Amino acid sequence: TSVVIDTLENIGLHCQALLPTAAVLQSITYESDVILDSAEFAYLTALKSEVTINARSLEQAVFYLFKKEIFASIAVTIIHHANDRVSVHVVCNGLWRFLRLKIKGIMVGKERYKALYTMHPGDTFDHHRHEYALEHIMQFLKQEGYRSATVSSEIIKHDATKQITVVLTINKGARAIIKQGLIFLDCSDTNNEEESKEIEAYITHYFNKKIRNKPYDQKIIDTITETIDRYLVRKGYMHAAITLKEQWQED
Repeated sequence: TSVVIDTLENIGLHCQALLPTAAVLQSITYESDVILDSAEFAYLTALKSEVTINARSLEQAVFYLFKKEIFASIAVTIIHHANDRVSVHVVCNGLWRFLRLKIKGIMVGKERYKALYTMHPGDTFDHHRHEYALEHIMQFLKQEGYRSATVSSEIIKHDATKQITVVLTINKGARAIIKQGLIFLDCSDTNNEEESKEIEAYITHYFNKKIRNKPYDQKIIDTITETIDRYLVRKGYMHAAITLKEQWQED
């Protein structure tokens, strides 16, 4: 009788189905596709030959193997012999672990992009975290002005150790140049449309004076818009909102 357990939920029911009555353990064997030496296996499972075991014994053994947090699933096989004796064979299927990140396509600034990759060596490899990191890197590139950048990934599996190397290829492309910014003022603090238009023209001129024909950089744009917000507050426009439309071209 065999069962594959991939979660601690209902582990007791699985073990009860495997071994409904107590029996003498004739032999215990195991195999694992990740490193697990025999001494550690014996310590974690506490299963010994010629000792009577039951479903609770199996449950405890599987529980402590899972607590190592290196296994995706554990398969337990029970072979019944005469005189209420059993043999137990355990197959431990390890989790894939993140090993390292390599970056291609750029020569300078690799560490900045590595810092945006949220998995660290030894972490369980998570495809969702991997995709999130790619999106984060893409967003960062666009904020730096690389509006046509691409990021591709290659996942290399090392079967012998169940580890994964991720290779990211970053193609920045040309950096965008701000040609012009148009600022639209939405203000409920005044009914003076003429005054609002004058201020709108002034802050648009100020913005373009600071940024026109310069490389696109979201941090600089944010700093300038914060300065404009403070200017509007000083002018009495406490509830003003500005909308910025950028016009840019790739260098």
